[in-house]
Amino acid sequence: MSAVEAIIIDAAKNKRTIAYSEVMSQIDLDYRMANDRNRMGVVLGLLSARYYDEWEVIISAIVVKKGTDVPAEGFYGFLESYGIEVEDEESFHEEAQKRVWRFFSK
Repeated sequence: MSAVEAIIIDAAKNKRTIAYSEVMSQIDLDYRMANDRNRMGVVLGLLSARYYDEWEVIISAIVVKKGTDVPAEGFYGFLESYGIEVEDEESFHEEAQKRVWRFFSK
């Protein structure tokens, strides 16, 4: 299990969202640096793919922009890459978060 995965799982078990910057600071990445944000995006994409492929859970749904409940554009890029069509982004995202919390409450 990667450090990022462990951080997100801890948040999921506590039924909360976690800011990208909070995850990044725990693994010595700087949210202000574009290169670090890109690295984080790659890691989240790989985690999301693995969890979606195995359990149809998008683990990155609980990772949001600080002070909001909104994911970064990479979340929607992941959906597009998987051919997941979304009519109502807000409702879809809320349901995706609930699925993560339910999955980790087992």
